[in-house]
Amino acid sequence: MKKLMIVSAVSLLAACSAVDKSDLEIRQKPTLTLGYAYLNDAGENTTAQEIR
Repeated sequence: MKKLMIVSAVSLLAACSAVDKSDLEIRQKPTLTLGYAYLNDAGENTTAQEIR
């Protein structure tokens, strides 16, 4: 049982160090920015207070 724990720990450390040494480039996901405008009945930009 002790040998199994040692082998597991060594393989875990080896896997972690292999990941650290890799040259993979992680691409960030593009972000989506939403905007909105308040329009009055004439279709002109206005504020939220003027709509109410």
